[in-house]
Amino acid sequence: MKKRDFINSIVKNWAVISLLIIGALQEPLYAEAPKPKYNVLFLMTDQHRPDAIGRYGDAHAITPALDDLAASGMSFRQTYCQSPKCMSSRLSILTGRYEHSIGKYFDRGDFSVWTSFAQLLRSNGYRTACFGKLHTPDRDGLDWDVYYTGYEEKKRRSYPKPENAVKVHNLQDAALGAIGAPHYIPEEGHMEWSVKERTIAFMKEHRDQPWLIQCSLHGPHPPFQPPKKYWDMVNPANFKINLPGNSLKDSNPRYMETIAGGGYNTFTDEKKRLGMQGYYGNLAQCDATFLEVLNAVDELGLRDKTLVIYVSDHGEMLGQHGLWGKQVFFDASVRVPLIMRLPGVIPEDKQSQALVEAIDIYPTILDITGYKTPASAQGMSLVPVISGIDDKHRDVVRSEYPGASYDGKKARALMQFDGRFKVVDNGTDYPPELYDHKTDPHETKNIGAEPKYREMLRKTIEELRAWEKTDPPKPKSNPRSSEEKEEKKKENRSRRDTKQDQNN
Repeated sequence: MKKRDFINSIVKNWAVISLLIIGALQEPLYAEAPKPKYNVLFLMTDQHRPDAIGRYGDAHAITPALDDLAASGMSFRQTYCQSPKCMSSRLSILTGRYEHSIGKYFDRGDFSVWTSFAQLLRSNGYRTACFGKLHTPDRDGLDWDVYYTGYEEKKRRSYPKPENAVKVHNLQDAALGAIGAPHYIPEEGHMEWSVKERTIAFMKEHRDQPWLIQCSLHGPHPPFQPPKKYWDMVNPANFKINLPGNSLKDSNPRYMETIAGGGYNTFTDEKKRLGMQGYYGNLAQCDATFLEVLNAVDELGLRDKTLVIYVSDHGEMLGQHGLWGKQVFFDASVRVPLIMRLPGVIPEDKQSQALVEAIDIYPTILDITGYKTPASAQGMSLVPVISGIDDKHRDVVRSEYPGASYDGKKARALMQFDGRFKVVDNGTDYPPELYDHKTDPHETKNIGAEPKYREMLRKTIEELRAWEKTDPPKPKSNPRSSEEKEEKKKENRSRRDTKQDQNN
C-alpha cells in the first residue's frame, strides 16, 4: 500500500481508531479535540420480552425493522434492566443510576437532581425531543426542548365505538374481561402513529444540526389490543400454551399468590392465545412504526452520522410460569433487548453475550458522541466491547424491586446474576431463590434450599443487601428558578389529570 493510501485509510476510519483508544484507556478522548457530532435516535418500547424478535428465533415476532437493525448493528443479548417496573427502569436508564441510588422507592421523590444524558447533550448544543411515553416525572423541562406524549384523546374519541367492540382490560384486572382483541380504532388514531409523524418531522427540521430524539412507544405493553391490521398478522393457532418455564416446582409461594390475586389461574387456553395474539400484534405495530422512522433516517442521508439505540424498559412474562406482566426477576421480565447501530463505528451483525446493565447505555452514548460521563452516572461504557477490545463487561448484573407487594406485604426483592447462577433475595417474608442457568435455562427449579448452595446463597444475599444500602449523597439541585420549577409541576399535574387512555 502506498504511503498516501495508508494515511487516507487512517483518516477515513478515524472513528473506529478513536473507539479503540477509548476502550483501551476507559476514558473518552473526544472532548480534547473537536470531532463530528453524531445524532442519537433512541428507540424505546414498553414491556418487550428479550427474545421476542424474529432474528432471535421467535417465529411469532413480526419484526423486520428490528431484524434489520440487529443485522446492521450489534446486539447485546444479556442485558438486564435495573428494575422490572416502568418508571423505575426508565429513570435508571435516563440518569445512569441504580434505583436505590436515585432515592425513589415506590415512585416518589425529586428526580430532577440527577444529570441525564439528554440534559448533558442538550447543554452542549443538541436539539432534544421526546415523542411518546416518557414516564420520568419532573424531568421533561431539563431534558427536552420538545416533549409530546402522542396520546391524542380528542382524535381517538372522534372514532365512534361500535356496539360490539371488545373492551380489553389491563392485566391488573384481566380476570374481568378479555386480555386480547383487535382495536376498533384504525392505525392512524393510535399514539404510535402520531409519535412516528412527529419524530420524522423533527429530524427533517433539524437535519443540519445534532439532535437527540427519544421515540418511545406504549406497546407492546397491555392492553393487548392492536389495530386490526396488526392483529390479523398474528396466527394464534401457532402459540404453545405450555411454555418452557411454566412449572413452579420448588419455587416461591409469592408467585402463587400473584397468580391467584391477578386471576391468571382462571384463564382458559383460548383466553391465553388471544392475549398472546394481542401482545405480538402490539409488537408488530411498534416495529412498523420504527421501520418508517429508520427509513426516514436513510432518506435524509443521516444513516452514517446517527447512533441508533433500541431498548425496552423491561419484559413481559406472557403466561410463562403462569405469570403475566412484570415485577419479577425471571429472565422474561428482567432481561431486555438492546441493539446499537452506527455505521463505521459499531460492527455489523454482531452479538455479544457480555453481561450488561441498562444503565450502561448512558456512558456509551456520551463516549461515542464525545462527552465525558459525569461522576453521578454508575453505568459502564460498552465501547470496549463494541470495539472488540474486550468480550467481557461485568462480573454480575443486579436489579431491584423494593416496592414489591405480595399478599398485602411490602417485600424487598433484589436480584444478582453472574452469567450462571441467579440469586433472588425476597427479604424476610419469603425464602430466597437460586437458579442455575447452565442446567436450568428456563428457571423452573429453585435450588436455594439445597445444602451445597447454602453458603454461596448466604454470601451473595449479604453482598446484595450491603450494595442496596449504598446511597451516595445527592448533588446540588439542577439550576432552575423556583418559578420555573413550580410551572413544571403544574404542567406535570395537568398531564396526569388528562388521563392517558390506555384502555381504549
